[in-house]
Order: sequence, then C-alpha cells, then structure tokens
Amino acid sequence: MIKYMKDNYGNRPGINEADHQELNFMRSEVEKLKQKLKQKTQSTNSAGNDESYGSESEGELTELPVKLSTGPTTGPRMSVSAEVFGRFNLEKEFKPPVHEKTDSQCDAIKLRMKNNFMFSSLNPKDSKAILQAIVPVKKAAGETIIMQGDDGDNFYLVESGELTCSKMMNPDDKQDTFLKTYVPGESFGELALLYNAPRAATIVAKTDSELWSLERATFNAIIKTAVQKKREKYDEFLENVEILKMCEHNEKEKIADAFKEEWYETGDTIIHQGDNAENSSFYMIIEGICSATMVMQPGTPATKVKTYNPGDYFGERSLLKDVPRAANIVAETQVCVVSLDRQSFKRLMGPMEKILARNEEEYEKFA
Repeated sequence: MIKYMKDNYGNRPGINEADHQELNFMRSEVEKLKQKLKQKTQSTNSAGNDESYGSESEGELTELPVKLSTGPTTGPRMSVSAEVFGRFNLEKEFKPPVHEKTDSQCDAIKLRMKNNFMFSSLNPKDSKAILQAIVPVKKAAGETIIMQGDDGDNFYLVESGELTCSKMMNPDDKQDTFLKTYVPGESFGELALLYNAPRAATIVAKTDSELWSLERATFNAIIKTAVQKKREKYDEFLENVEILKMCEHNEKEKIADAFKEEWYETGDTIIHQGDNAENSSFYMIIEGICSATMVMQPGTPATKVKTYNPGDYFGERSLLKDVPRAANIVAETQVCVVSLDRQSFKRLMGPMEKILARNEEEYEKFA
C-alpha cells in the first residue's frame, strides 16, 4: 500500500510541506489499518472460520490498480454530481426529431396547440420544436390507440374524428365503463407520461380519425419540463388561494397545468359587463389590485362595487350560470392574473360550484 502511494503520489514534483504532512498521516493510518486487519484475521481464525471470508487479506490490500494517468496533477481535483449533471445536460443536449410538414399541416397543428391547455406552458422556441417533432397518425374506426395498463409511449392530439375513452374500474368487471368521447382539439395520453404511470384508460377510435402524435422522449424533454417549471412557479400561490384549500395536491397541480398567465396595465378592462359567456374565462389574481364596477342604469357611469386583491378570483358567475358578464373588472394597478378557459374551468372547478358562487349575491344586490 505504501509503495503504491509512494510510486503514484509520493514523488510528485513541487511537493510542499503540507503535502508531506498529509502523506505521513496517511502512512500512519495505513499502519493502523494493517494492525486492525491482523487482529481481525486472528480472531476469525480462532473462531474456526475461513481466513479470507468476509474481509480482504493483507496481500489483497496491496493489489491496487496502477494509476493510468501519467500527466501532471496540478490543481484541486474536480467532483461531478451525477444527478445534477445528468438532469441538466440531458435537457440541454436533447435534440427533438424534425419531421417535414406542409404549410397546411403546420397551420392545423398551431391551431390545435393554441386551443389546448397542454401547450400553454411553452415558450415560442419550445412550441416550434413541438411543431417540428409531432407526426400525423391515422386510425381506422374500431382501432385501439391506448390500452389500459400499458406503458405510456405517446401523447396524442385529435385533429378529426371521435374516440371513446373507457376504463375497467375493478378487476372483476366483465366490461369497461364508458367515460367520455374525445373530439377534435382535445388531447389524451399525457397522464402516463407526466406521472410515469401505466395507461389509466383505453382509447378506441369511434370513427376514422386523424391524430397528431408526439413520442415520449420529446414530450418529457419539452412539455413535461415546462409543466414542472410551471407547477413550481404557481405552487405557493395555489396554497394560499382560499377556495383551493380543500383540494388535494394533485388536483392543484392539474389546475396549475391549465393556467394561462396574463398581464394587464393600470386602467385595462379585463372583463366587460354584458359580454357573452361563450368565450369567457375564470381568473385568479397573482399580483396587483382590480375593481369590479357596474352600470346600474343605461347611460349612467359605472359604480365601483368590489375590490379584488392577490388570491381573489372573478369571472366564475357567467361560467357557472351561462349568463353574460355581470360587471366590469378593471385593473387598478399593473395586474398579473392566471386564467382558465371555459372547458378547463368546467372540468377542474365545476365541482366547487357552491363555493365559487358566493360572489353572485354581491353582484345581484346591485342589479
């Protein structure tokens, strides 16, 4: 052991006093280890056990590998964290595939991406990468696209046709339970990829269908990474929203996934009284202050009826009751809000109708 250390480390050029002290210390430690090993070996032999069982002999200790590098070893040794190195360099080095498409195909994909919440977290660069990587897939009526229990390999966006989603609720069930029908613009297959879990349901083409398919590696490198960053960004905010305190953590994550962030300047009108509810959204305030104003009589100025602060929400009334907007919502300062479109609101917030409707009484008392 001493010879090995001396040959490989003890004769370095320019060795200083500190290095000598360290070397002497290591030599003394080696001697101590030899003595301990000798005592352990003698103890093992006296117990009638095999000499080499469970430990290395002194001879084995000296059979260390010869140092391969013969170059100078100046400067401190570098250390690498495997976890950090792997995660960040994997993301940096990953190059999504590029599949050629026609202009009409690109326009169709952009439209679907614009109206689908799964892509709301992407910046322009990532959106372009997805546009290039996604591929068209055709499925005949009756063909199974996803089978419950299988590993997730692709994410799908529906371009045309209809697909049925069903699930085997219990192992003893004789047939699947129908859950919903997917129509153009909707997507499926993301849960198994986001949570690294088996497919949760079976998807079958009800009619001849055209889909856009994104393979797992690209989905994970771009969409999943963006979703995770988005969740981290809104995690603290969601914990402090009063109406969401009853929600489970995974339910809050799904709400964060569907958020679209919007900024407004002082004086901007976010909602106009009387607007149709068809394209309405639900809003939560991240920062800034808004006020609700109402025109009580035609031709008269709007009257301020409520102030909204960070953590407050608005816009739920017209979505729950399918009625026009009851008030104007105006930014009193620069405001950052997150919004849920009508479809996402119905899917994620619909069960909280009684709590969300509490603002209705405040509006109706002015009506």
